[in-house]
Amino acid sequence: MDPLMVLKGGRKALVVLSVVSLAIPLLVSFLVLHWMLKAEISDPNTQQKGFKYLNFLVFSLSNTSFPVVADLMHELHLLNSELGRIALSSVMIKDISRLLMMVSFGVVSQVNLAKGEWKEGAYSALGLGVVIIFLIFVFRPVVLYIAKRVPIGGRVPDSYIFFIFLIVIFTSVVTDGVGASYVVGAVIAGLVVPEGPPLGTALVKHVETFVAEVFLPLFYVAVGQIVDIQLLFNNPETKYDDSWLLMLLVLIIVGWVANVVSTMVTAIYLVKMTPNDAFLLGITYTAKGFTELLPYLRFYNNEAS
Repeated sequence: MDPLMVLKGGRKALVVLSVVSLAIPLLVSFLVLHWMLKAEISDPNTQQKGFKYLNFLVFSLSNTSFPVVADLMHELHLLNSELGRIALSSVMIKDISRLLMMVSFGVVSQVNLAKGEWKEGAYSALGLGVVIIFLIFVFRPVVLYIAKRVPIGGRVPDSYIFFIFLIVIFTSVVTDGVGASYVVGAVIAGLVVPEGPPLGTALVKHVETFVAEVFLPLFYVAVGQIVDIQLLFNNPETKYDDSWLLMLLVLIIVGWVANVVSTMVTAIYLVKMTPNDAFLLGITYTAKGFTELLPYLRFYNNEAS
């Protein structure tokens, strides 16, 4: 992921991102969720519990991850097209915004001013700031120095690759420990590593096969083990009824429609795209992949612990 890509997309990508990709679907879905909970659920405690779980779904449906869109554009051979550049540039900003929101929620969730519990939130923000400063002002210069030491067309020593992997693991553990997601540390570390040869290409070459052939299948197996289809139906043991399933389906449909329609309208009238390209852009923003399963798995583990 190249952070400078957002500058190459220009104003169009920023407009599509700020107006369509996040704000409108998120706002519409939250309003529909609030209305459904008021209409279907009478118990205030149940309403609060439902909002806690379903707003997580709303936030997830309103976001699109950069790896998913990049892979989609690659499969469709659209990476170098105008549509591909707009989609990738805006989704990169959207992914960064999502990470900032995740970090903010993680810090705020540890703050309770009513009880005077603010130190944990302050320590969390301080720890995350230290990690970011370390990655930008210490780790990045070291990585650039390593890249300069490798001759053109030369092989990157395994010791350099191992060192970078250790830093990524370390930052992931630290960001997870301070209340942010472990994904935050890995993503920021990835952003400061220069793309392309020699270093970026070598890193991808070392991990691509192992991740795709080992980690991803294991991840899907882990997700499949905790999925229970019976929870979707009226099972007395689960204490869920059809109203929850109905709200779930409505939120998915509303989020999808709001994303596509608002993207099309904005792209046609503000970005001056053709209706076909605007529709394709809207469909692109609804794409989901394995990265969308990570927050659900983390949420499940937090609730189970």
